Amino acid sequence: MSEFFQKLDLEAVMTRVDIENFNEKLPDPLNRKDVIFTLYGRNALFLGAEAIAEQTYKKVILMPSYSCGDEIVAVKTAGFEPEFYDVDPDSLQVQIKSIEVELDPSRIGCMLLTHYFGFPQRQVKEIQNLCLSRGIYLIEDCAHALGSSIDNQYVGTFGDIAVFSIRKFFPIPHGGALVVNNKKLKVSDLTSPNSTAVSQDVFLMLGYRNGIFKPGQPIDSILGGFGKQVDRHGPRLAEHGGYRLAMSNFAKNAIKLCAEGSSLKTRALYFQNYLELVCRYKSDTFSPVFDNLPEGVIPLFFPLTVDDSEEVNKKLLGMGFDITQPFWSYLHHFIDWEKHLGAKNLKGRILVLPVSHAINQAKLEQLFAAIGR
Repeated sequence: MSEFFQKLDLEAVMTRVDIENFNEKLPDPLNRKDVIFTLYGRNALFLGAEAIAEQTYKKVILMPSYSCGDEIVAVKTAGFEPEFYDVDPDSLQVQIKSIEVELDPSRIGCMLLTHYFGFPQRQVKEIQNLCLSRGIYLIEDCAHALGSSIDNQYVGTFGDIAVFSIRKFFPIPHGGALVVNNKKLKVSDLTSPNSTAVSQDVFLMLGYRNGIFKPGQPIDSILGGFGKQVDRHGPRLAEHGGYRLAMSNFAKNAIKLCAEGSSLKTRALYFQNYLELVCRYKSDTFSPVFDNLPEGVIPLFFPLTVDDSEEVNKKLLGMGFDITQPFWSYLHHFIDWEKHLGAKNLKGRILVLPVSHAINQAKLEQLFAAIGR
């Protein structure tokens, strides 16, 4: 297939019109003209952190202990040394009183704030003001929060920079974004991704344009139908050329087609359906991480807390259910987990269900009955 893409005259199948204003139907702030679109969200984080590192001599960044791990690699590569704070293990909210103690302005140059599963940090404005008063840069990690808002203000507009992972919300293999709200920050130039990185972009873009794939169709089923798989552990940037990679024009066209053909707000409807099922199949063996959906929230998944997410997922797979997924269960080596037991506990207990597409209701009822046993 790689030889096919190398020989294909790609300019013949796509024109400037296909990517012009491709982001205009994305929610604020991603519909702005000055957004920097990258191969992945981690590219955006690296570039933003690097720009901040150029402006401060304080090279310590305060980050949440409940994390994927890829974001830690990105900021370390950009020149920061991470220290960690805990979020409330029940609500995944930052505790402002704890942060006030840990945000030492003599050492901390930057803070990273994560909006988990699309739910904004409720005290984001207070944290923004705290960072401003102490001369500390604020990064909003909006990888889970495309289109979410709080008090009528979109996430991604509070921090000095904000990073997004568009591919988590649309069925595309690549797509990140960097929003620079602090215009004093200067981001270095990007390079074009190689043919290995863009081959799937071309494949999906052509499929969307010709009606073979539908914008709301899960990428797993699209690629699975052609014998391909989504890499659950994330992309291998070394194969594609590193952190300074831009989004391909083919991914931009795919995003344009997907944004025109789907609505992020349908995610809220699927989330509400899960909440009703939780009430109907109430059990001591599971509970929702969020028991309501506030106005303005666009959820990434429907997360459940179970005793052991890996074991429950394994049991469900054995029963023929393949729609759940343990979330961030890998204990990466960047954190002393015995000092952050709340985050360690979360790593082993959160199981997520998709809200990106409709699932047969009878199958969902059987699933919740199985989890509850």
